[in-house]
Amino acid sequence: MKYLGFLLVLTILTIDVTAQEAHRRWRKMNQIRNDKFDLILPQAMRDNNIDMWIVMSREGNFDPLYPDMGKGYVGKNGYYIFTDPGEGRIERAALGVGGYFLKEGGAYDHFGAEEELKSYVEDRDPQRIGLNISKSIGGADGLSHSGYLELEEILGETYAERFVSAEKLVSDFRSQRVASEIAAFSEACELSYTIAEKAMSNAVIKIIERGDVLMLDFGVGLMNMYTDMKRIAYVLRRETRVPDGTIN
Repeated sequence: MKYLGFLLVLTILTIDVTAQEAHRRWRKMNQIRNDKFDLILPQAMRDNNIDMWIVMSREGNFDPLYPDMGKGYVGKNGYYIFTDPGEGRIERAALGVGGYFLKEGGAYDHFGAEEELKSYVEDRDPQRIGLNISKSIGGADGLSHSGYLELEEILGETYAERFVSAEKLVSDFRSQRVASEIAAFSEACELSYTIAEKAMSNAVIKIIERGDVLMLDFGVGLMNMYTDMKRIAYVLRRETRVPDGTIN
């Protein structure tokens, strides 16, 4: 019995798209981001008693939530800052982060220099400042130790004492889906299905014999949504069903 395995490494497999298609995806990503900031973030911050959330990124060392924030050009340090006024909409700012696509996305109210951080925080005087530090969730642990120390130095002891983990906030923000996200995920699933069907077809496989087992394990990344698909096929020898113990 031969095992035919097919591994698609999506970090190196890319599909060329037209400029029009790239623009369509960018618009969809902007819609998702704005929907998440409008519909999910306010409740997530309030449920976790966090009135300011600071997501810090460095050039060459982006936070795992960098795509969710809208990416953008980050110099030495960049800060995506979300402030809860107590009701209604969350105030959003990007300090030290720029770029045409981020600004045109419509998700942020204010763009400024990274040097504005201290005065920006002092003007709003948050009581609990959420930072991406976590012992158990990698995606919520994007702040490096040196970054934490730098925030302590910039904001001073008074605000450093108000730092708290944003672990649960990140989990709530990422796990709760809006309709525009579900639509994007559906599109990613359809692509996964199409690729899997072709990979398991005679258009790709030429050497199938009786008794062969074909296994496929891969995923598609599209607009910050990711699929994980597994498929196994067994070609019967002369049996009428798959023999016991053939596939665990």
